[in-house]
Amino acid sequence: FGIMLSNISSWIETVSEKRWNRAVVLSHFVFAFLIFSPFFLFGRYIVGSTDNFFHHFPNMLYSREMIQNGELGLWNQYIMCGINFSASTHNLIYYPINLFISLFPEKYFFLLMTLRMFIEVWLVGVFGYLFFKEELQDRKWAFFTSSAYQLCGYTFFSITTYANLTHYLLITIALYVIWTLEQRNSYLSYIYLTICSAATILCGNIVYGYTALFILCILFVYKHWPRSLASFTRHNVVFYAALVTAVSISMVRLLPIV
Repeated sequence: FGIMLSNISSWIETVSEKRWNRAVVLSHFVFAFLIFSPFFLFGRYIVGSTDNFFHHFPNMLYSREMIQNGELGLWNQYIMCGINFSASTHNLIYYPINLFISLFPEKYFFLLMTLRMFIEVWLVGVFGYLFFKEELQDRKWAFFTSSAYQLCGYTFFSITTYANLTHYLLITIALYVIWTLEQRNSYLSYIYLTICSAATILCGNIVYGYTALFILCILFVYKHWPRSLASFTRHNVVFYAALVTAVSISMVRLLPIV
């Protein structure tokens, strides 16, 4: 066993970075395939939980009706014996992928959501590897850590609530962007962080979204300490400008709730 590990370690040292990255992407695809094997092997849709079935699914149906009828959607009669939908913290229609899914007939909903979750779990592993490689500066340990990250209990928990899995992916992407701010133009980092932050707020429960952004702020301070406390460094301007922009975009949901 020790000889085998030594041989694998030697192979990792000699393989090119491009081939290694391809192997990592493929490995995380396989891990995601294993998690969703009941779907791919037996055609079983991943419903996830009663929250998804009795809450998020009716919300999507109502949002689709609202759009098709050109209505504001102030009262959702499908959940909780009727609810003021303009103030709902679980309006998933602002997530562009969900908006796309809602255009299909209702019978395809769980099929498309299963495929969406599969892709998100795969990308959690890929971007987890990119993030951990920047943090650990060792691609072997980065792959080990990203594999544990992709296959951990939180991934399985996130599958039980559609929006949690999206938060999981978006925060992982945002962390990779924060850890590589020095490697790209500031305007690109601003765009990436704005998209990730705004989608984090809008894609699911708005309370969870703002909590995720708070964690992101803590990790930004950790990564760029002590420069993160300075007033006008390039990193600070990019990060906080992206947050302000994202929060401004989220007013479309926050103001009705308040």
